[in-house]
Amino acid sequence: MEIQVEKDHYELKNYVNTERWHSYYNQLCEIIAVTQNRGGVFIIGKGDGIVGAILNSVYHFRVIYFDFDASLEPDIVGDVCKESDFPDSKFDTVVCCQVLEHIPYEAFESAIQNISRICGNTFILSLPVRSFRFSLSFKLPKLRRKVVNVIIPRFYEKNVPWKGQHFWEAGTRRKGIRDINAILEKYFVIEKDYYCTENPYHYFWILKCRGKSER
Repeated sequence: MEIQVEKDHYELKNYVNTERWHSYYNQLCEIIAVTQNRGGVFIIGKGDGIVGAILNSVYHFRVIYFDFDASLEPDIVGDVCKESDFPDSKFDTVVCCQVLEHIPYEAFESAIQNISRICGNTFILSLPVRSFRFSLSFKLPKLRRKVVNVIIPRFYEKNVPWKGQHFWEAGTRRKGIRDINAILEKYFVIEKDYYCTENPYHYFWILKCRGKSER
């Protein structure tokens, strides 16, 4: 596994657009909702560190970063595909957003299995979905703004054009949401899954460790 981008790739003006901010907001809401007693949050993939910084400085969660790239200064340097790189302890909430598309799809299940071993309660996952997207936004007096998305996955595409980062994306042939759900359900219970309304390129799963949900 090789480092795909340099550290300056995550500079605010280049990396964080409006859609990504919405995805961050979504992550934060989900993490805060499920993490008990300000417990430990294990974040796989440090990126720009914004989500972890907010969780730590504003909400006083204990945040542990795990990343392959040592230049980002994570708490633990490791490969998500290697079980030996993970700590022995469990964490109340594990977060892995927009990360696993950076490894070959053949390694996806082993990464999910490794993550399941350290997850004590909830696993929050997001992946990009390769699709055609059409959005309509409207605001009526005295009502909240509404967004309607029409999403057509590119199920006919076998591969994602290689641009140095994504090996694959959900929504393509044999990597549809149902295919991914089948893998996830071997290790977790899917509490809910959905497109991020303001950024439907990102698809979220809220997953419970088996025995932690009655579903």
